[in-house]
Formats: sequence, structure tokens, C-alpha cells
Amino acid sequence: TTAIEKMSSNPLLISNSLNDTFDEIKRCLLQELGSTICSATVYGSALCEDYCKYSDIDILLVLKNVDYSILQRLNKIRSYFASKMVMIDITVHSEKEAPKMRGKAFWHNNRSFFIQKELNLYGKILIGRNLFPFENISSNDLKLEAVHVINSLLYQTRKALINREITDSAKIVIIKHCIYAVLYALSFKGIFPSSKQEALILFSQEFNTEINPSIFLEIKKNRADRITQEDIQSAYSFLSELDTIIFSLYEETV
Repeated sequence: TTAIEKMSSNPLLISNSLNDTFDEIKRCLLQELGSTICSATVYGSALCEDYCKYSDIDILLVLKNVDYSILQRLNKIRSYFASKMVMIDITVHSEKEAPKMRGKAFWHNNRSFFIQKELNLYGKILIGRNLFPFENISSNDLKLEAVHVINSLLYQTRKALINREITDSAKIVIIKHCIYAVLYALSFKGIFPSSKQEALILFSQEFNTEINPSIFLEIKKNRADRITQEDIQSAYSFLSELDTIIFSLYEETV
């Protein structure tokens, strides 16, 4: 009998407090995976002011090894929390895939360098220690990644608008793309704000765009289930303009 099966037969109550939920996740991971875990870190909007009903809890795991049976056990953990209406998104690296081992070849969900800074700034370690120190990363590497990621966010938005039904959850992803684009644009200039609210203030000081992206934070925080077609059009226009701006800045540096 696995830890998850035991827990499901005697369900834990998921508290309204995110910190209590983090504690539940930590306990579940330790019961199920134990000493296999090198580190577990929460990151993303669960720790930020734009957390909303459509946000999930992002967990980054580093494990000593990642075999198929471990992936199945992690799927059971995710399903267990989903049954309690707590959505978690688990990303896994093996210990040998961490930045210390791979250096510039490290890759995490469409990015490499900024995630390491993000974990240092905003991450909450649940188990172990930070295995993603922001070290030996050049400004040129960050600039190129910013160009890549902002263009990727624009590309993903185009795909969503063409190929998917634009549900409420799909709309919030597009809005989230705009907020992330702001953070990457600032990283292009070596600016790493302590919060997303601060990021939007700094962005308006550094960039002049037709659409002020502060509207996207307000949308995500206050009316995530009332996103209009005009909001989505504004999001696409903002991403398109910012992609052009960042690429032009990059061209000036090469």
C-alpha cells in the first residue's frame, strides 16, 4: 500500500491557507519518495500577488533518479491533490540534470537562465536546499534568453488563438504570458524586481509600449473569470509590440 493510497483512505483536509497546503505537499512527497528527493521548491504565482482561482501550485523537484515508476507515483500525488481541488504542476529533474552538472546546457520548460534567478528571488524551498544558484550567467546569455522566451510567448499565444477553444483557463494563460513577458523584458536590462507589482512600475520606466501591462496584473488578480475578447486582443497586441522592441534592442548589441 502506497502513502497515497493510505492518505486517500483517510483523506487529509486541505486548508484554505497556502502555507498549510505547502506543508501537506511536503509531507506527501516525503512519505511517497523519501530519500529519493534532493530538493523540492515551490515557485510561480502561488507565491506571488497574482495567484487566482486558475493558478496551480508549481513544484520543481530534483530527484536522485527519475525512473518510470517514480513518474507514476508523482502522477498519483497530483491526482490526490486534484481530488481535493488543489491543482499542482510538478516538474522533475534528475540530480545529474541540474545546472551544476549541465551548465549552459541546462534546460527547464522552455528556458534556462531566468528560472534560476526566479527560484532565488521568489522560490520557497520545501525540502532540501536550493540546487539552482544564480551563478556564472552572463548578461548576454540573459538577453538572448529574453528574446527567445518573449518570442515563444507570442508564438504560444498565436497557437492558442488558432488551435484551441478559448476557455476561461486558456484566457488566463494568455494574460499570464504578458506578465511573464514583462519580467523577461526587465531581465534583458538586468533588472530583477522583488514583486510583479514592482515589475510593472519599473517596466513603465524602462519601456514605452502602447498598452500599459499593469492592466494584465489587475485582470489576473481581480477578474480572472471575466476576461473579455478586448482583453485578449490587448494581450496579443502587447506581446507583438514587446517582441519587436526586445528583438530590436538585441540587434543593437550584436
